[in-house]
Amino acid sequence: YQRRVMGRATNQSFIMADRKQKSKKAAEAVVEPKRQKKNETNNQEQPEVPYDLLEQLEQVQQEVGAIDEKCAQDIIELEKRMNKLKEPHFKTRSEILRKIDSFWKTVLMHHPTMRNLLTPSDLDALDALQDITVEEHDESTGFKLLLHFKPNPYFTDSVVWKDYTFDDEMIPSATASGINWKAGKNFTQTKKKAESKKGKRAHEETEAPSFFSLFSEGDPLLDDSEIADIFRTDIYPDPVKYYFGDVDSDDDALLAEMDEEDDDENEDDEGQDEEDADE
Repeated sequence: YQRRVMGRATNQSFIMADRKQKSKKAAEAVVEPKRQKKNETNNQEQPEVPYDLLEQLEQVQQEVGAIDEKCAQDIIELEKRMNKLKEPHFKTRSEILRKIDSFWKTVLMHHPTMRNLLTPSDLDALDALQDITVEEHDESTGFKLLLHFKPNPYFTDSVVWKDYTFDDEMIPSATASGINWKAGKNFTQTKKKAESKKGKRAHEETEAPSFFSLFSEGDPLLDDSEIADIFRTDIYPDPVKYYFGDVDSDDDALLAEMDEEDDDENEDDEGQDEEDADE
């Protein structure tokens, strides 16, 4: 439980954005109060607040926000130092894990989130997965997810990767290696019959659900950064527990609770946006 919570708390991808957003919302709440808003319980108007008090509250809130940002940055720097200390141990671990057949495939199959994303074709290709590594960026809060493969019937790449970087507002962007598929082996694309203009049958390629789409070239979907972050903060630091299926109902419940919290926050934000639009 502690590992899971700390991993989420020190998530470099989202911690700065989360703190900035909360501080900004709190500041806006005191700077621009809804002075005439009705009280839902007694239908009375909210009392007027002197403007000088609002200015004082804004100043205090900004000072708290600055401390939050400093705290978040300190956590990021601490995590970077700790990751450097772990690197030789991860290297030794990789040498051991490469000698265990289907280690990483088994890990993914046992993980409560990843196992729901894998298709039968994904599982066949993952037989060739030898190692998973994560490289942290030295000069930024980004990271690179790498999957290492032995020769296989599906593609020629020995490594496929995805690299995530974050701007000053912690908005993610990503680049991917792409996958060099062997002829007729690209199971991320399916052919669908379609009518051509001349009435002849033609085939149109459409994207099929696949874990390997994460590493496709083109404009990457930003929401897949959450999947990559699962590798970074959960799977990569401690894969052994998933290999042995050492995940009890409490772990699953915690993951579900975290997902529900994220959904609730998104719903609250959407509701606030609609309310502001109405006004």
